[in-house]
Amino acid sequence: MMHTIFLTIIALLLLSAPAQAQESAPCPAPPLTFCAPTMLGQVAIREETAGHLIDMRYPVLCDADATATIRDDMTATLARFKAIDPEHDQSEFPHKYSMESEYSVWSAGAGRLGSVKIQIFEYTGGAHGMYWPETWVFNMADGEPLALDEILLDPQDALQMISAHVRTVLRSSLGNMFVPEMLQDGTRPTLSNFANYILSDEGMTFFFSPYQVAPFAAGESAVPLPWSMIRRYVKPEIRDLLSPSL
Repeated sequence: MMHTIFLTIIALLLLSAPAQAQESAPCPAPPLTFCAPTMLGQVAIREETAGHLIDMRYPVLCDADATATIRDDMTATLARFKAIDPEHDQSEFPHKYSMESEYSVWSAGAGRLGSVKIQIFEYTGGAHGMYWPETWVFNMADGEPLALDEILLDPQDALQMISAHVRTVLRSSLGNMFVPEMLQDGTRPTLSNFANYILSDEGMTFFFSPYQVAPFAAGESAVPLPWSMIRRYVKPEIRDLLSPSL
């Protein structure tokens, strides 16, 4: 009798073991979902006073957090501009101070990544105004912006290659605007020098403000790098997001 009970207990334990193992197995993570389309619309801000003109536009993306990141940056930029000389009314300088912006949006990896470039123009007197780019790359699954060192596998290694390539391209394209010291300083392999970039299905493009790599008259410089050149420097998880493009 005792022998029969013992065998029965063993049999029950063996039968229950797979069920217990199955119950303890971790559940697979749910697949990431990406909002679409990347861009839904735009926000336009226009204000005009006796001394100031504001005409700002920025995109509304399908992810609210990504849009909030852009909105907060544009709000801070406008606040800084308004604080420069709030009493300006052309009585001492016969031109309005102005701030304007225009934007472009790119989608990469079948909408998994979204890039935004906003070109800001500012005039507060002098011979000419100033303009510069502000860029973001967003993971469209959660709206988080991706800094360059979050995209590159080994940032220092990648920046050496990127810097060398950009210098080669600009040395040729700048023509008589080529100033060796400016180009050398503005393309040193540091994250700050290459902070303005976007991703597209064609590759990465880096943007350089006037005075960063050449005199003002040369304008903004943009240097694209195709995925065939940059792919091996990109983190595997970013390559996975870009797989439809690569």
